[in-house]
Amino acid sequence: MPSKDGPDLVVPDYERPVGDSSNELIQARVAKMILEQEMNIEVTVPKKNRGRWLREDVLRTLAKASWPNMKLIWSTQKKVAEDGGESKTKRDRRARRAPLQSSDNAGFHLDREQIPSVRPLWS
Repeated sequence: MPSKDGPDLVVPDYERPVGDSSNELIQARVAKMILEQEMNIEVTVPKKNRGRWLREDVLRTLAKASWPNMKLIWSTQKKVAEDGGESKTKRDRRARRAPLQSSDNAGFHLDREQIPSVRPLWS
């Protein structure tokens, strides 16, 4: 995984499934690092709940659940590093130009003449 101001420590293999031994090793390493870190921080998890919440099996389950998002972040960062940020700039530009549509009203459009005029109630 990437490290701050340094080389990649471990490179995940996103071509293989999340349960592959190399990917499981990464998840185990991250779970142990988080467990050590969180047990020593007072603000994140209350001391009385640490034994129940901060367990390696819970952290591994969370790691498996977040794997698809990690893949997306990793591949985006890799592409940005390869092309000098050009792909990110294009993606951001397309996002600003695209109309906002939700799945509920996708494809729904009213022309200006179809919009009823609204008169104030007091006139």
